[in-house]
Amino acid sequence: MERLFINIVQMSIPASYLILAVLIVRFLLRKAPKAMRSFLWLLVGIRLLVPFSVESVFSLIPDTHEVDAYINTAVQPEIDTMPDTPAMNANASLNQPMQSTVTPAAEKHMNRTQTAIRVGARIWLAGMALMLGYMVMSWLCLKKRVRMSVPAEVALDCGNTKISQKIYRSEAVENPFLFGLIKPRIYIPNRIAGEELSYVVRHEIMHLKRKDHLIKPAGFVLLSVYWFNPFVWAAYIMLCKDIELICDEKVVKQLGASCRKAYSQALLNSTVNRRVITACPVAFGGISVKERVKNVLNYKKPAFWVLAAAVLACIIVPVCFMTQKKTNAGETDDSASADAQDTEDYFLDDTLAMAGDYMMLDPEQYPLVPSLQLGSDGIFTFSYSVTSSYMPYGTYERKGNILTASTDDGKYHYQFTCAGDVNNSLLFFDAEHSSDVTDIDTKLNVDAPVRDGSIFVRNTLYQTIADARELSQSFRQNTEQGTAMTAQELQDQLVSLTELQKQLTMGETQTQRLLEKARELQLTQEDSAALETTLQGWLQESRSVMQQLEEDLDTCKSMLHTSENTRTAYDTIEQWAQAFCDRNGAAIVKLADDRTEQDLADRGLLIQGFDGEKDYVAFGWSSPWPWGSDYESAQADNYRIISVTDRYAEILYYAWVSNTPVS
Repeated sequence: MERLFINIVQMSIPASYLILAVLIVRFLLRKAPKAMRSFLWLLVGIRLLVPFSVESVFSLIPDTHEVDAYINTAVQPEIDTMPDTPAMNANASLNQPMQSTVTPAAEKHMNRTQTAIRVGARIWLAGMALMLGYMVMSWLCLKKRVRMSVPAEVALDCGNTKISQKIYRSEAVENPFLFGLIKPRIYIPNRIAGEELSYVVRHEIMHLKRKDHLIKPAGFVLLSVYWFNPFVWAAYIMLCKDIELICDEKVVKQLGASCRKAYSQALLNSTVNRRVITACPVAFGGISVKERVKNVLNYKKPAFWVLAAAVLACIIVPVCFMTQKKTNAGETDDSASADAQDTEDYFLDDTLAMAGDYMMLDPEQYPLVPSLQLGSDGIFTFSYSVTSSYMPYGTYERKGNILTASTDDGKYHYQFTCAGDVNNSLLFFDAEHSSDVTDIDTKLNVDAPVRDGSIFVRNTLYQTIADARELSQSFRQNTEQGTAMTAQELQDQLVSLTELQKQLTMGETQTQRLLEKARELQLTQEDSAALETTLQGWLQESRSVMQQLEEDLDTCKSMLHTSENTRTAYDTIEQWAQAFCDRNGAAIVKLADDRTEQDLADRGLLIQGFDGEKDYVAFGWSSPWPWGSDYESAQADNYRIISVTDRYAEILYYAWVSNTPVS
């Protein structure tokens, strides 16, 4: 159910953009034929129903692959537990003799994302049930109200011929409406008669011809599924309005412009209690009568440019908002591979998806912690002995739940049983089907074989923690020592810290999921405790490092902000220094605040006035003064900026006098 909920949420995102586009087109092309809106709302219905879309370079829908990949990591299919695998049946020494010490499957403790998805799925189901329940109740109540209706015939004048339409009259209804799915009927209040009755019946017949008695309930069913999306609510409300406006327009077009006033009066007289039928998802009534009357009275044949714009909109909207962005040739369409480094779903083959470094639990008796390295190129190394000069090295493959590694020389092979999906695997060593793996150290008197059923855990999170700590320590050392860093270096540091923070978040999610799956396995108390202690230890270390990274990110952002402000201040000071040397009064006035400008005027450096034609600004003394610089060169030679901060600056000017020395 969580998977269905996620799919519905993901489908609602592009649909929201389409609905917004339709609402904008609906507003801009108010004078266009209302029938155009039927096509646009049909596109919305298709978008809400179809779970896929074609690619197009013209698509205006933002790329949501990263969001989809992140959400998909929180919902994984159920996996087989260990007792059902062939290899674990052979591990009787691990499971069967210690049956009394096996702990039952622990209750699932989901992380925040999983919990939110599960709770959200339940709320979604409850809301959908309420909406559909309301629809059924509305249907039953309305059916009960009209069961005593009396059939009648109405003669309608259609040019040279007259047709007879069967209707149902009742005192129990206040508004005319069309009701029913298979055999819809027109229900009319007894108070409507005469010429008004003819107009009202024509309107309901138009609903019948357009199959609106099917469209509105179908729209409400879609609203029930997407009830959490406010854009879908807006679409349903506008659909109900447009259904009425389209029928009004067609009736007026059929009868001619001369009947507009009479038809409008019929609308006003036939609609009394709008709220009852407006809220009913299975019938039609007086929806927005004021807008309908206004639309009827203002109806006229649309201009050519309006028709052309409507046709163009009906082409542009589906092309731009019912397609998804075309991916590059080197990218995969699989949403799980949109962020390969984070989700580790990049590999399409189960064997390669197992790649990573695995360490064995409970290694206290070993001088070297046994470890298994599975490369993304299909190469493995198995480090279990500190005394042997032979390093098991070769290729590996996974078939089902069995992972087999064979050395290149063909002398040794090792078999592991996998528990979990390819992203969250535990490997159980199968000693019976593997070559001998014994670590013998005579000096330490150690004889430590890798036991049958020994658990190997992929330490991706542990490695990420180490990388994050190394980067954090390096950054803090630079800041504490006052090491100068350029804006680009700070930006690169910010990107690295953010990336590691992201990897830690994904690693914690995967480790938490691995811990939950491990609790479902029938492990001995010893193995279960060792596994949980290891994984919980990684999670605690990750949270500690995550806090360090957050502090480092704040520091880096602050330094980058200061650097940017200093750069801006330096550019301003550079302009000031050049304007000062050039005696550019206009530039000085532009750069100076009121206080500085007044200070310069008091010192006789700045003189402002009017020469009879225009304002003028004179700046500077005649001598001494910085002069003779060539600003086209790399550096000015008549001043030097000593220091700049975002609050003050120090400039050294080289000034010369213009007087000729007296000999």
